[in-house]
This record gives sequence, structure tokens and C-alpha cells, in this order.
Amino acid sequence: APAPPKWEPLAKRFRPHKNKSPTPGVSGAGVREWNPRMSSSASVTEDDDAGLATVGAGVQHQGVAAVFHFLHTVGVKHFDLVHDVLIHDAVHIGEGDAVPRCEGGQLAEMALVVVRRNDQIIGAGRAELAAGGDLQAGVAPLAHHRQVNADGGVNGKQLEIITMDEQGDATQAVTCFTKMVDQGITALVGDVTTTPTLAVAAESADYNMPMVTASATAEAVTYDAETDTVNANVFRATFTDPFQGIKMADYAYQRLGYTKAAVIFQKGADYNEGLAENFVNEFESLGGTIVDQETYSEGDVDYKTQLTTILGKGPEVVFCPNYYQEIGQILAQAESVGLTVPFLGGDGWDGLEGYATADQLKDAYFCANYAKGSNPDFENAYKAEYGEEYPNGFAPLGYDAAMTVVYGIKAAEEQGLEAGSDEYKQAVIDAIAGGTIEGITGTFTFDEHHNPVKQTAILCFDGATPVLKEMF
Repeated sequence: APAPPKWEPLAKRFRPHKNKSPTPGVSGAGVREWNPRMSSSASVTEDDDAGLATVGAGVQHQGVAAVFHFLHTVGVKHFDLVHDVLIHDAVHIGEGDAVPRCEGGQLAEMALVVVRRNDQIIGAGRAELAAGGDLQAGVAPLAHHRQVNADGGVNGKQLEIITMDEQGDATQAVTCFTKMVDQGITALVGDVTTTPTLAVAAESADYNMPMVTASATAEAVTYDAETDTVNANVFRATFTDPFQGIKMADYAYQRLGYTKAAVIFQKGADYNEGLAENFVNEFESLGGTIVDQETYSEGDVDYKTQLTTILGKGPEVVFCPNYYQEIGQILAQAESVGLTVPFLGGDGWDGLEGYATADQLKDAYFCANYAKGSNPDFENAYKAEYGEEYPNGFAPLGYDAAMTVVYGIKAAEEQGLEAGSDEYKQAVIDAIAGGTIEGITGTFTFDEHHNPVKQTAILCFDGATPVLKEMF
């Protein structure tokens, strides 16, 4: 078994950051015989079957530092040769679970995870976390794995989860992944956004590591069009950039009857450019006219020049394939310059509620993997677990990605293969490729490019609240 990881202050390895896009983060999961328990001034019961089941998830603003399994401690705990653990306001979220809350400035200093049962310390590990991130993308896979463990695990073994925050950076994402490989993972749930996922996918090929991203949408994540090569070990739970761009062009032209459209998107971003390019190509192929294409750079907050230019071209609709934080600003500034035509978007709009007004969202539509109300059981369970409504589509997609990984792991375990071996990993991949997943976002299989085959939800707005219009 690999040696337990060395301890060091997280501040040395991670920097707090402002998260401009949905949560970065990767998590590894698998069945292993070894659990990373560390001796300390408290005794560790090696034969206890609970194990270190959860290692953490990032959250935006002043949120959650980590999700700890069987954790019942609040306050400062000190162990010889390791760091104090400062836990503020442990919030009960389910039987045996608590979410420690703390200020973002303290988040990067938290280095020790203590696992307790019946007030006895039974294990310890570390949280590989920094400030930033969204709760749902990190927590949803953990929630699924906890459920699997509660139901008896896989082949009598408990799933062990290692979670790291790569801060939305491609280089850091690869570093996180290689650390996970060194710690013995057998499959990967992640990454989340497109650019880090592309980097991890390229690195994972050398290990033939089964990998399922919840939400990275670039076509190149699973398929290299230039070489006509499928990334054999990589799958996704979400649909692709081309798929979204084409779907929204079809919906705009065929269902809504628009013939003149403009596009505004962030340049240099794979997600934004991918949706924009495919929308333009499909809309024009149907007979529509793209009257203008405007771009802006990462970090920009003033879009009035581009929006005024669009206004002068007289479009009937504007396609804006960006993330919801920026959409709210763009819609407000469009209103201020007199651009009042409807806007359309992709799944990056999921979470827009609260960022724009009803007037700004009049006649707006976007596509998504999941529409609120589609799976009441999941939504009720999420609220019971975390004390709040599920925030957006990243939660059900994260759960589906975890379900897909576990589906493959179960198949490999049923064959009696050695966890982590080449044969084991290939068995996981083969099972996923040929499987049918009964997911939260629907039942889906995978096509020849390892993309899910499922319907698309088209959402409109009831006031400022997104609601399902139809499946398209």
C-alpha cells in the first residue's frame, strides 16, 4: 500500500481565488483495501470498518470547507506532529454527517480531517482544499458514494473518496490528478469545467484511468475530431458544446421562428466559443442570418460597446453562451442601452435565478440537462441532506457522473478483478461504454464518442424563475 501523504499547511500549496465559472474540482473514487489512517495522540482502531470515507468539497463565498463522514466535533483539536483543526458552526446535514463552516480566509488553512464514531476518533486524513468552488459540484458525487457505502458498498467493500480543488487551473488540475493516482484511485469523477478537464483527459490516457466528467462540454474532451480518435477512457454525463449550439439554433429557427440573430461570447474560452461557433453554423445552414458576432475578454465587466453594436444591427434574438454570473450583467447592460430583444443561452445559464429581473428575461430560453421538478425524489433528498433547495444543474449532473463511475466499478468487482489493475480499469471502461445509466437527469447510454444519449430540457422563465418549457 502507498505511504500516507505528508502533512503541510494548505496555504503553501493553494491560493484563494475568485471563481468566475462553475465549480472547478476533481474527485477520485474507487475500491481499495488500504485506508489512509494516520496515528496521532489519539488511538486509531485499524479494524474499524468505517474508514475515511470523505475528504472534502469546495464552496463559493463563505461556505463549506469539507464534508466529513461520521464527524461530530466542533472547535479546536490538536494532534502531535500535525495541525490544529478549527471547525466553526458544524451544521447537521444528515445522519452522522456535518458540514463545518468557516470564513474563506481560514478555508485554505484547514489541513486535518478527523473521523469520529460514538465520540471515539477512528481515523484521520487531510482535506486538499482552497477557497472557492460550488457546493453542489463537489458534494453531489460524495453524496452518491456515501449512499453506496450506506447500502453495503461494492462487493462488500466501502468506496473511499479523495477530493481536490484545482482552482479552475489546467496545470493544477493535472497536479491534483497525478497526486490521486499516487494515492491509488481506480476511477475519476471530474473535472468540472472544460479547460482543466481537457488537460486531465490528456494526462489520464497514459494510465487508462476511467474518467467521467459531470459537466465539461467541449467535444475534444472525449473525441479528437482532427484525428478521428475517441478518448477511450473518458466519458461525460452532460451533453457537448456542439450539441447545445446546434439545439439552440434549431429551437430559435424552427420552434421560435427567428431568422436574424446576433451572438456575444467570451473569446478564448472553449465552452463559450464552442457553443457560439456551432450555433452560427447551424443557424445559417437552416437559412437564418447572423447579423453580428461580438466578443469580450475574461475579466471584462463592461459590455455596453458590444451590446450597442448589436443593437445597431437589428437582430430578432441574441445568443449568449456564457455562464450565469456574467449573463446577469450582460442582460442588465443590454436593457440600459435599449437592446430589448430576447436572449438565448446554453446550460451555463443554469443558476441564473437571482441574477436577472423578469423584464430582462422576458421570452428568454436556454437548454439544460435538468429542469427543476423533473425528479422530486432527488430534489427532496438534496434538501433533506443539505438544508436548502438544490442550486442548479451541476448537482444532478455530479450525482449522475458518480453513478456512472460506480456502475463501472460494480462490473469490475463482479468479475473478481484486482482493484486498480489494468484489467480492472479496462473492465470499468467497458461496462460504462456498454451500459445504461438510470440517472437523475434521465436514463442514458453512451454513443460512439462517449457522449450521453438523452433528451434536452428547454427552459423559459416564469417571471425570473426558470421553468421547463418542453423536452426537445
